[in-house]
Amino acid sequence: EVTIRQVAAYANTIANDVINERFEAYLDEFLPLDYTEEEMDYLRKFQAVIPESEKKAVAAQAKQLFGRSEKAKEAAEMPIWNFHAKGLVGGKGSNDVGDVSWLTPTAQFTAVTWPSLSPGHSWQNVSCGKTGIGHKGLLLAAKVLAGTAADLLENPEVLQQAKEEFAVTTAQGYDCPIGREVTF
Repeated sequence: EVTIRQVAAYANTIANDVINERFEAYLDEFLPLDYTEEEMDYLRKFQAVIPESEKKAVAAQAKQLFGRSEKAKEAAEMPIWNFHAKGLVGGKGSNDVGDVSWLTPTAQFTAVTWPSLSPGHSWQNVSCGKTGIGHKGLLLAAKVLAGTAADLLENPEVLQQAKEEFAVTTAQGYDCPIGREVTF
């Protein structure tokens, strides 16, 4: 006999294209970042210890972004993706922001803070946190967020467009995936 007790669930994420477009504009403005040769050497050291399966995953992602082109091959071999990967803005990832996105216009982007070939949530990623590499990515994210926030505050029509898009995409209503019978 098995008893199943649901204790958590997450709604799908609804990305707001109006806000994503602002993110895209600022990523175009601020990328590429200026890495020193010492930082690039540090990043290249990780390529030697990345498992083949991760290298294949990065190559597949590069092909998805650039097709079967020289740019895809170049991106797959870069020690850090220091460019605006347009297909990655608005990504969903694994998090609980999905529920929030049903209540207010929401958008996401990824900032460059670790080696391109390193697996997510890995020691390789953590190793860059206290370096200039991580700090440059942090400043990039802050600039993109600040620029987008300023646009929404200074241009009421952009904010209105984001709200209108949100109203259309959430018209069917939010249904919390955790049933009322769940108690904590």
